Amino acid sequence: MKALSSDFFRCPPLAHDDITRFKALAEAKCIDLVKSTQIVNGPTQWTLEYDAKGLQIFTGSNPNLPPNLGVFCSVLELPATIHEIKAIFHSETTDQFRAYCRRVVKDFVDGQSLYVVVPAVPSQPHESTCIKWFVQRSPAPAIVKQRDWCYLDSCREFEHHGVRGWVLAYTSVNLPCCPDLYDALGFVRGHHHLSGYVISEIPDRPGMVRVTSLYQLDLRGQLPRWVVQLGLKIRCKGLLKLHDWLQVARLRQALPRLLPNEMLIPIHQQSKCFHCNHRFGSFYHGRNCRMCGQVVCKNCSRRWQVEDDNSIRLCTLCTKTTVHQPHSEAPTIALEYELHNRPILGECDDSSNTQRSDDEDFTDVLSTMSPSQSFDRNDLIVLPPRWTHATSPAFPRVERIYSNGSSRSSRHSKNDNTVNRDHRRPPIVLFDDSLPL
Repeated sequence: MKALSSDFFRCPPLAHDDITRFKALAEAKCIDLVKSTQIVNGPTQWTLEYDAKGLQIFTGSNPNLPPNLGVFCSVLELPATIHEIKAIFHSETTDQFRAYCRRVVKDFVDGQSLYVVVPAVPSQPHESTCIKWFVQRSPAPAIVKQRDWCYLDSCREFEHHGVRGWVLAYTSVNLPCCPDLYDALGFVRGHHHLSGYVISEIPDRPGMVRVTSLYQLDLRGQLPRWVVQLGLKIRCKGLLKLHDWLQVARLRQALPRLLPNEMLIPIHQQSKCFHCNHRFGSFYHGRNCRMCGQVVCKNCSRRWQVEDDNSIRLCTLCTKTTVHQPHSEAPTIALEYELHNRPILGECDDSSNTQRSDDEDFTDVLSTMSPSQSFDRNDLIVLPPRWTHATSPAFPRVERIYSNGSSRSSRHSKNDNTVNRDHRRPPIVLFDDSLPL
């Protein structure tokens, strides 16, 4: 399918009432997502379906949700920073959105950013609210039609008891300028009831973050329920690819530090690997690490693709320090934009390409991952409680966090809603701990 023209959707300016409504909806969905990703003491009864490679996948049951929804949740802990993960999902304009999808969403066909309800600002580059349209290809066009989505995409940062986090939420919306395209283009309009990610730091494990993804969606059409369930489970397993995306982003940031060819140690001057001392020979050649310049063997190095037709090699030590360890500094907006507009980086195998599994193909087809956007707020959001199989902690009491560092309990009912006169946005109570979840 050829990408639709930029003027295919005739989107008039949003009315003030619509902007207010979408802001409120985005805020509510961010709150609902934090609540819905509670594995323990949350509104959904979760059943563990998969536990391997550090990833846990749960199926959910909630009588308050529509019966035709597929409900899945996955939890992954990995070495990273919140800034790194936010930079991966960040996209606001149509160009950024399409670049993100080409890099990350393998079944991407086309997409557009229809409205920027609340734009990002330099001081908060990862907080905005947008409305987007996205279409994904079908694995078998003869029997399964392509799905498209029109959804509100919002996210915002939060901090609770000194623990920082970031929540991303998307939910389907109806727009007159983005009607159902089944008759015109044959797309079946999917529906996001509530999906997204909650990313939070782990207080007792510095350098680690917990990523929780949630899918509450309806693919619609005539797909059997077991097909939808299988597709969502495989999509949850795709969260493991977040490791690769982080490594890609870190390597891109390290590109300016690569040594030029004239500064590399000549290969012919070295008779053995710098790391393992294995001697080179007619069938065992040395290679240069582009970061430190040393001559290493194939087993002590790894080749990474930096462009469609270009790759670089790093030794195991430089790979560990450059690619595997989280970067503490937040990328700049300019750098993030460039990352989204470069071809995908990835690990290259020195051997021949491997065959894709049926599960991977099926994941591509039923992919429902939406790129991230942010919400223009800097107030409080509640951090989900850390949980284990052995413990069931109660949900923490909500406090209002102000930009000056002060806080007030959510039980203060009268003065909490007072508008700040120094242009700070008023705090928002996510939910009262006196009410049932």
